[in-house]
Amino acid sequence: MALFRSLARQFKALSVAAPRVAAPSALSQAPRFAAAPAAAPTLVSTLAMRSAIAFPQLQVRAMGYKLKTKAAVKKRFKVNKNGLVKRAQANKRHIATKKTRERIRRLGKPVFVEGKIRKNVLRMLGKK
Repeated sequence: MALFRSLARQFKALSVAAPRVAAPSALSQAPRFAAAPAAAPTLVSTLAMRSAIAFPQLQVRAMGYKLKTKAAVKKRFKVNKNGLVKRAQANKRHIATKKTRERIRRLGKPVFVEGKIRKNVLRMLGKK
């Protein structure tokens, strides 16, 4: 019964009233866009109304979209078999004259991503 009431409310909101025609003198004074008739219901809303009438027990909703893997994340991060996310370190590529050999060697080693960032990277890769 509650579903029927909610559908009735939705139909009431979707119903389109006939546009009222103003007097000719009012039309000449008002701007053109104010006298435009109300827009017809869209194809999606009419299809939703039809399916709701034919199948009142079903709920109609718009279709979502499938998330794609982010190419930028795909080329910068690697996921191990045990789920750890590996990345390269920054500050190694150029302006290395001020950096010690030890530091450059350390920056060449991969590190693991931790915490909330790891969760976000896994989501962008489509792993979770």
